[in-house]
Amino acid sequence: MVWTENGKQVSINDLKGKVVFVNMWATWCGPCIKEMPDLSKISEELRADKFQMIGINVFQQPGSKKVEDFLKTNPVSYTILDGNQEVVDAFGESNGATIDAVPTSFIIDKTGNIAEVIVGGRKKDDFLKSINKYLN
Repeated sequence: MVWTENGKQVSINDLKGKVVFVNMWATWCGPCIKEMPDLSKISEELRADKFQMIGINVFQQPGSKKVEDFLKTNPVSYTILDGNQEVVDAFGESNGATIDAVPTSFIIDKTGNIAEVIVGGRKKDDFLKSINKYLN
């Protein structure tokens, strides 16, 4: 379970029927920051009825002022949610691994299953190649 900036709980199950790209990041992570503009472009380019991009801030307290301040100077076009260790553990358990590095991204297929895990930063074309496999 993750939370919006308004404190509303959000579940990945709410997004079934769409391909969902979940990017786990942190404000202090250089590779995370570097890939954010490409993730924003992808979010803007792909059809919202078939695709959803979500960034989940991890390894910081939910509601941290650091995230709010970071997003003021580094705006993105996709939804940013606050996660916690429970979220990190849940994603890790679902793919049989421990998430101990950011960025770590997940592509969730239309049925709600994790289809692909991407560890480390990537470029826009690399992300699109992976995402498009599940959109078609």
